Amino acid sequence: MITIKNTEVIGWEAAIRGMRNPMNSWDKSDSYYGCGNYPCNECDQELCINRNQAFMFGGNDLALAKKLADYFGDRLSLLRHDDYYKKNDGLSLEERAKINYDHPSAFDTELLLEHLDALKNGSAVNCPIYDYSIHDRGQDIRIVEPSDVIILEGILIFENRDLLSRLDIKVFVDTDPDVRILRRIIRDVKERGRTLDSVAMQYLGTVKPMHEAFVEPSKKHADVIIPEGGNNPV
Repeated sequence: MITIKNTEVIGWEAAIRGMRNPMNSWDKSDSYYGCGNYPCNECDQELCINRNQAFMFGGNDLALAKKLADYFGDRLSLLRHDDYYKKNDGLSLEERAKINYDHPSAFDTELLLEHLDALKNGSAVNCPIYDYSIHDRGQDIRIVEPSDVIILEGILIFENRDLLSRLDIKVFVDTDPDVRILRRIIRDVKERGRTLDSVAMQYLGTVKPMHEAFVEPSKKHADVIIPEGGNNPV
C-alpha cells in the first residue's frame, strides 16, 4: 500500500521509477511485474509488485495521489483519510464545528483499517464521503474496487502504527509553511464555503499546533521525502 503525505504531485512517477531500478522500461500496461516482494532479495528489482498481491502506497498530498491515479489508471484504488472522519450526526452543526479535526482521534481508524484489509484481500468497499459543509459524513458512498495498487492519502496517516504496518511505501511531500497556509485559504474559501476569519482561527487554533505535534514528527516514518512539491523537477 502506498502512502502520500503533504504537497504537490509532480515527481511520483519519477520516484517510483527510481525505486524500481533497473525497471525503467516497465510499461504500465503490463499485467504485472516483479516477484511480489519488497524489498526484493531474489531478483535485480528493488521494487517488485505481483498482480496477486496489492501494493499499498501511503502519502500526504491529494494532488500527488491523483497524479498516481492518472498514471496507474484502473490498476489503482484511492482512499482519502478525510473521508474517514467519524460520523457525528448526533451532534448539532455548531457542536460539530467545534471538533478538532486535525487530531488523530477525529478519525474512524477502525473502519479505515477494515477497508484497507478488505481491498488487499480482493474485496470492494463502500467508502464514506465526507461533507465539509456540514462537518459530517454525507449520505452518499463511493464504491472502491480492489486493484494492484492501493493509495492511502492523508496528512495524519503516518501517526498511526496500525496504518503504518499496512503500507509498503510511505511518501511525505514536504511543503513550505507559507505555501501550506495560502493553499488552505484558497481551498477552504473557494471549495468549502468557509470565511477567511474561520480559516485563520482554525489554522492558529488547531491546524498549526496539530501539525507540529503529529504531522511533522511522523515524517521520520517516510521512505521517501519529496521537497518543494510540484516545484521539484525530479
